[in-house]
Amino acid sequence: MKTLEVFQRSENQWILLNSYVDHELIRAAPFDAVAIDLGSLWLD
Repeated sequence: MKTLEVFQRSENQWILLNSYVDHELIRAAPFDAVAIDLGSLWLD
């Protein structure tokens, strides 16, 4: 399983915003204006 985790810096800590797996079509901050197919990122 391949994962992409999205974090945001807040004060003095990192907060997990979301976690995506495998071949999902996602809209993740700060690129949420664009849909990203995770399957195109992985080298299988």
